[in-house]
Amino acid sequence: MFEGIGSTWRESLAQFKWADLKILFLLSFKASFSAIKSLLVSFWWLLFIVIPSITTLCLYLFKIDINLLISQQSLLTKPRSFLFFIFVSYIIFGLLHFLSLLALRPSLERKDIYYFLGSFRYFLGFFLISILFVVLFKWATFFLIPMLLFYLDSEGRFKDIFVSVKKGAKLVLYFLPFFLIINILLFLVAGIAGLSFGLIFGTMIFLFGLKSWQVIGFLIFILPSFFLIVSTIMSSYLVNYYSKVKHSHYKLFS
Repeated sequence: MFEGIGSTWRESLAQFKWADLKILFLLSFKASFSAIKSLLVSFWWLLFIVIPSITTLCLYLFKIDINLLISQQSLLTKPRSFLFFIFVSYIIFGLLHFLSLLALRPSLERKDIYYFLGSFRYFLGFFLISILFVVLFKWATFFLIPMLLFYLDSEGRFKDIFVSVKKGAKLVLYFLPFFLIINILLFLVAGIAGLSFGLIFGTMIFLFGLKSWQVIGFLIFILPSFFLIVSTIMSSYLVNYYSKVKHSHYKLFS
C-alpha cells in the first residue's frame, strides 16, 4: 500500500530547494493574480451587494445585538439566532473558498461568470467535505485542499465525494513532509494577516472613534473581499503543487 512512499517524501522535501521553490512561487503568484481578477470581475456584486445585504438582513431579522455579537454573548442570550448566524457565515465563507479554488484550478474553460455558475453543481459536495474535515481536523485545514480539488476534477456525483477524500488523503500521505511544512507556514501567514487586519481596525476605531455598529458595517463590506483575496493567494501554492503531483504521479491516483 505504501510502496515508494520514501521516494515521494524525499521528492516533497526537494520542493523547498530554492530553484524549485522560486518557480512554484512565481507560478502561484501569477495564478493568484489572474484568479483574483476573474473573481472580482465576475462577482463584485456578490461581494459588495449580496453578501452585505444577507448579513444585514440576518442581524435584523434575528435581532442580534451588535455589541453582544462582538463580545460573543449572543451565544448565551440568543443561542439559536447566534448559531444560525454562524451557520450562514460558514456558508458564505465556504462559497468564497469554493469560488477561489474554481478560479485557481487548471481548466481549458474561460474563467468567466458562466464557468463559475456552471460549476455550482459541485458546491454541496464541496461544502460537506469542508464541514466534515474542519470539524474533525481544525488544525490541519490546508490538508483539505487536495480532497476538494480532486472532487472539482470529478464528475460531481455523490460517490465522488468519498473517492476524492480517499485520493486527497493519499496525496497528502505520500507527500506528507511538504504538506506538514506548508501547513505550518500558511497558518503563520494566516495569523499575520488576521493580526494585521485586527490592528488596522483597532487603529481606525481609536483614531476615528467608530461605534460598534459602524465597525460591523465596515466589516460586512470589507471582510468578504479580504477573505477571498487572502484565501486565493494562500491556496494558489497548494493548487499548483497538486497539479504538478497529480500529473507526474498519475498512476498513484488511478
